[in-house]
Amino acid sequence: MGWGIMSVSVLHARRLIQSYANRYNTVRLHSAIGHVTPQDMLHGRQAKNHAERDRRLDEARQPRQLRRRQADYSGLIQAPVSLLAT
Repeated sequence: MGWGIMSVSVLHARRLIQSYANRYNTVRLHSAIGHVTPQDMLHGRQAKNHAERDRRLDEARQPRQLRRRQADYSGLIQAPVSLLAT
């Protein structure tokens, strides 16, 4: 009787471990190998992933830089010219 419960528990444990290993190898980014998944590293996709990541970061950075350039700094307190000359 107890064997049926144990086999279900072992089967469940195997599924949990397989699910964890799958996520660990295919989804989770690993800092030790350049913030790519082990699967991407194994298949030589790290350069492609890094290029895509750099492109997306540049896309996100451009609007922020534009907003900073267009920001109205007229309300900021400015130092007197005499202090800047010394």
